[in-house]
Amino acid sequence: MQKGLDPALAKAVNQYLNRTGLTALADAFQDECESRNISLKKVEKISKIPESNDLKKRLLQSIEKNDKSRFFRLFSEAFPNATESIASLEFQFQVYFATSPLRKTPPDRNEYRERVQELKTYLEEGNGARMAKNTELLPYFALPYVSDPMKHPVFKELLSASFF
Repeated sequence: MQKGLDPALAKAVNQYLNRTGLTALADAFQDECESRNISLKKVEKISKIPESNDLKKRLLQSIEKNDKSRFFRLFSEAFPNATESIASLEFQFQVYFATSPLRKTPPDRNEYRERVQELKTYLEEGNGARMAKNTELLPYFALPYVSDPMKHPVFKELLSASFF
């Protein structure tokens, strides 16, 4: 496993986040890269670094397949040292995966109930608990307690296809 963050992988993740409209995640990721002195502008071609290319593909595939456990295993591999920005990015991906069943057509409410319970555990007992001090993320702590987030004014935008 590599130490630190590979600049080519960082650029690929940043491009994906921006391309898919995950701008808040992209901003947090960019801040983290800047704090590590990783430029997202001039990076070696990804094809020159096969490990990064492979990890990037696996991360993207796990998002596309909605494979939460695989995604977070790979995410931990890519970002072994969780700074505040990486923790924020992880938090937002936790919310993304928890709400993904509601973005299906038709929404899968049973899967959502399972995922939101996992999110609740993450928020109360896991790494998410330390993010309660982040005012930007604070509204998401209410998500497990909202009976119908698709109709809730704070969360209905989060669940729209255009948000992601």
